[in-house]
Amino acid sequence: KISFTNAFKMSQEAYGDDCLSKTSTFEWFKKFQEGRESVEDDPRSGR
Repeated sequence: KISFTNAFKMSQEAYGDDCLSKTSTFEWFKKFQEGRESVEDDPRSGR
């Protein structure tokens, strides 16, 4: 498994100034660790 620190570092190297913040990257990292498989929005109930 990849660590958060390595994931954030790779994200910074790939996206430079356009990289997500450390907090946002951590939130996404946690979601994927919990089994999430997509970055697409979750379905919402609409009007």
